[in-house]
Amino acid sequence: MMRVPKPVSSRILHVKRTDHGVVLTSKRYKMRILAVSPSILFISYTERRTFSHEEKSELAGNLPGSDLLCTQEKYLIRLRTAVITAEVSRETGRITFYKTNLTDPDVPGELLFAESEERPHEMEEFSSYRLTDEVREGGTVTTADGAKDVPDQGARRQVGVLYHVRENFSLQNDEAVYGMGQMEEPVLNLRGRTVYAHQANRKIAVPLLISSLGYGVLFDTLSPVVFCDSEQGSSLYGHAAEELDFYFLAGEDGRFRMEGVVAAYRKLTGKAALLPRWCFGYLQSKERYCSQEELLSVAETYRKKHIGLDGVILDWCSWKDGQWGQKTLDPERFPDAAVMNHALHLQNVHSMISIWPNMDESCPDYQEMREQGCLLPASHLYDAFDRRARELYWEQTRRELYRSGFDAFWMDSSEGVTPEWGHSIKPEPWQMMQEFLMVAGAYMPEKLTNAYSFFHALGVYEHFKRSEKRRKQGSQRRPVILTRSATIGQQRYGCILWSGDTGASWETLRAQVLQVQSFSLSGFPYWCVDIGGFFVKRGEPWYWGGEYPQTWKDPAYRELYVRWFQFGAFLPIFRAHGTDCSREVWQIKRQEGKNSPSCDALIGTIRLRYFLLPYIYSEAGKTWLEDGMLIRPLVSAFPDDRTAREAQYQYLFGPSLMVCPVLNPGIREMEVYLPRGTGWYDWHTSQRFEGGQWIRTETQYDRIPLFVMEGAIIPMADGGVEAPECAADAFRKGMIRFRVYPGRDGSYAYYSDAGDGYGYEKGDYRLEQMTWNERQRQLFSDEKAVEAAAVTVIEESV
Repeated sequence: MMRVPKPVSSRILHVKRTDHGVVLTSKRYKMRILAVSPSILFISYTERRTFSHEEKSELAGNLPGSDLLCTQEKYLIRLRTAVITAEVSRETGRITFYKTNLTDPDVPGELLFAESEERPHEMEEFSSYRLTDEVREGGTVTTADGAKDVPDQGARRQVGVLYHVRENFSLQNDEAVYGMGQMEEPVLNLRGRTVYAHQANRKIAVPLLISSLGYGVLFDTLSPVVFCDSEQGSSLYGHAAEELDFYFLAGEDGRFRMEGVVAAYRKLTGKAALLPRWCFGYLQSKERYCSQEELLSVAETYRKKHIGLDGVILDWCSWKDGQWGQKTLDPERFPDAAVMNHALHLQNVHSMISIWPNMDESCPDYQEMREQGCLLPASHLYDAFDRRARELYWEQTRRELYRSGFDAFWMDSSEGVTPEWGHSIKPEPWQMMQEFLMVAGAYMPEKLTNAYSFFHALGVYEHFKRSEKRRKQGSQRRPVILTRSATIGQQRYGCILWSGDTGASWETLRAQVLQVQSFSLSGFPYWCVDIGGFFVKRGEPWYWGGEYPQTWKDPAYRELYVRWFQFGAFLPIFRAHGTDCSREVWQIKRQEGKNSPSCDALIGTIRLRYFLLPYIYSEAGKTWLEDGMLIRPLVSAFPDDRTAREAQYQYLFGPSLMVCPVLNPGIREMEVYLPRGTGWYDWHTSQRFEGGQWIRTETQYDRIPLFVMEGAIIPMADGGVEAPECAADAFRKGMIRFRVYPGRDGSYAYYSDAGDGYGYEKGDYRLEQMTWNERQRQLFSDEKAVEAAAVTVIEESV
């Protein structure tokens, strides 16, 4: 008979107190538990002799630490802050997390999170290999996402030893969990699911899990993660790490609310940089504007038609033909970018240009990277993990693009590798992850394969900001980065994420309503979509998945586009983009004639967005100042309302507006759930409803169903009947008007600042405390009555 291998004992033999924590030692492992704050505990588990001392780029820096009370009993070790209590089993090292019982601290409060009784923490050592730079036999493959390297399977060298790590735990029966970034599948509640969290064209991997019970788990690895929840239990698996590290997060206010967990995540990993005000207007893009003349004509047409616009976006191939990724413009098509940008700026229109991390060998930029040793091994990608390479990448960007006045950078294809786009049929989720591990791990450090975009964004953000602060002429500008990939901490770098290159279908639109909520619960405030889908037609590869070969000629596509556009107006960033047909709002009119209900609906949606800009920018400011959320699922805002948890296709935009996108064609009315605990007003009709009920509401073609919470105070642009045509117009002196929805006392903190530059970081902003007194029927600003001319009180319609 075979001899059974004896497991190494996990029994804790030694407890050592440290500043703000303890180190627990058994024959099998060392485990460190630290109080980062009363609401954040750090747990680090290793089977090495010592813990890793490697600096973690994804964290915000040195955090002060907090008192952690330790009491030892026969069978357990109890660790307690004012908010969280953790009990550690002496026999197995299993940790169980509770709310701290403030009445009797020696008795745990409500159960939050429990690790598995057997093998709660697992590690497996493996050797890590990377390509050498000696041989390049793998070649490249051409996709709609550009030319991609295919690694040679030989010519690798061992670079170190790492670990596969797994945290095993049990979730409670009625508990829901959310987050993990943006998955392609239409899922919000992750219970009963397996999530492969690696970077891909249509996936964004952020290993933050948030519970409906008001706590979160940040699995601190920058390699791919698998979350699995089944009848056998739950786990978080990290592919490559030095040790098993995670943070247990409670709400920063100690109230165990989901938005408080997001605030705790930001305290740990850094504030979300505040974007300039113009970013929250309408941004026009397409694949692609081919000349300076075309780009200027688009901006001029918007201004002539008096349709709101704040930015135009120049997609790929602005370089000379054959010089993929070169950061200079083709002089025949773009003869003078500085003149072009100056002309745009005179019209209060900003510009964004696409730049790529991979470069063709014919590019001067590639040759310079190669000569200075700034490429990843055997690839066309610059080494964003290396500080020297980031500096050179910025210098190449600065020489022409930055100096010619582009306001923002679209850092496309920031995953570094997207092997799933090399297939003609869609790979299975496990296959996508397997190939990502193989390809990304060949070129990049295995423990950082989910973090290429982090370092890529870091370099451009910091150099842009530094360059702006040295400017001697003109106003300083905040960095803006549009990108497709992100991981822990990347919200610090002015990043707007988008959902990837999607296909035009109602199924995609429905999925995106869930994706924005999931991504918001992953700690990131700024997200947008390619309105109308990137691919409108059906192509041969699996990802070219549009359903409308006639594009604008098809009334079914026009209806889909209008509904998508209305949804896009109630995202943090409002941007149209795609291929197969131009996306300027007047293009849809060419198929419907002079009386175009579709074009009218698009223009009406832009008008509404601009009227709401003071509210939107105020909420963005508080996202930075208070670590708040622009998008909140109903489960976050109404945790005690079980029906609200299930109404997943509705969400809050800011604290007061509930958005209910139309997600099916040809319908004249739809069901909407109004959460209990407050009254609700229909934005369009001013009809009031009691909360805690389902209602049927009309779905007029030119409207998105929108409801406002009773007691809400909404700052709006006051342009009379004419909507502002750019963000600057919406904030001119005397232009702000407050709309009040009565029925109970209300309050609102109205944030305002210069709209650009860095004064806000030094306290140069204003936070007005607005209050509505229902009995007096009066609005107050910092306890002073607001003039009636600046207030609109909504009268309930019958």
